[in-house]
Amino acid sequence: MWPSVTERMDTARDDVAFLARSENRVDVLATFGPEAISRPVLQETAGVERVTLGRILGDFEDRGWVEKTGGEYALTPLGEMVAGDFEHLLTTVRTARKLESVVRWLPTDEMAFDLRHLGGADITLPTRADPAAPTRVAGQRLRATADVRLLMSVVVAEVVEACASAVASSDQRFEAVFTPAVLETIVGDPTMAARAQAMMASEDVAIYRTDGEVPHIMGLLDDVVAFGVTDDENLPRAYLETSDATVREWAESTYERHRASATLLQPSDLADAVDDGLSQHD
Repeated sequence: MWPSVTERMDTARDDVAFLARSENRVDVLATFGPEAISRPVLQETAGVERVTLGRILGDFEDRGWVEKTGGEYALTPLGEMVAGDFEHLLTTVRTARKLESVVRWLPTDEMAFDLRHLGGADITLPTRADPAAPTRVAGQRLRATADVRLLMSVVVAEVVEACASAVASSDQRFEAVFTPAVLETIVGDPTMAARAQAMMASEDVAIYRTDGEVPHIMGLLDDVVAFGVTDDENLPRAYLETSDATVREWAESTYERHRASATLLQPSDLADAVDDGLSQHD
């Protein structure tokens, strides 16, 4: 009789557990490529003992994942399928663990890419010794960037200070799309307002106002895509950087879409807003 669906599923789970229980098995499976490989090369590359490798290869052959021809081993079509899917699963789990501390605050509904593309991201989190680490690292990046494009729903003084400093002391090209809430924050702070006004005097600076919904704190910083992560009270929770090509493509199109519907501000617009704000406090 053919095995039942439950029996086939149990066997599949057993094979997943067989791999997952042993780093050596995973390492050996990952060592295989499209070409056959000798046992000594397998042992050296995977970094396992000779006896262990022999046992693993025997288990793989029993499952039909590996075949031996002469003195070399190669993945079977079944082995290629298992190796590819298992690596995919590992990538998924690694990324999930990496993002678990920040994913609740990411606008994932708006991120039209597989979150696995953030698996290689550098993530800066606040610590007890350095609670301002995310904004500090973001400021360092902004000061060292030649081409800045920001899409901002929230702004902090450190970001404005870093950008103003870079524009004043270098050839930084700065462009930003701000929501009304961001502009109100800048206008309401005399120091930030003064820095923003000084920046707008430069021909390399363009600031836009959007009335659309902006769920992102995102930057296109030279060849890096950066995300600021804030909680429900707009407190910084993390700073992410990635050079992933898929994320870059999405970020470029997202930024351009918001900028296309935004209004370019003139220096006089910001000056008038600052004056209005001051008069309301008189």
